Amino acid sequence: VFRDGTPPAKESTAKIGGAAVGGAILGAILGGGKGATIGGAVGAAGGTAAVMAGDRNAATLPAGSTVTVRILSPVTVTVEQ
Repeated sequence: VFRDGTPPAKESTAKIGGAAVGGAILGAILGGGKGATIGGAVGAAGGTAAVMAGDRNAATLPAGSTVTVRILSPVTVTVEQ
């Protein structure tokens, strides 16, 4: 099941920005200016990965909602009477 949608923007920005700043600080301590640049980039990438992998709020579908399903491989449907 795939749910299309975006996570809350403020939370995403905080995670990505915080990881980038943390990476830049750690990189600067370990490797100076060049280390800060590399650490910031790695931190931002890690923050982005955390946001993309994170859970989103549960979806609630009211009765009568339209749902589109795409079948990626053959399926068998058995109807019991």
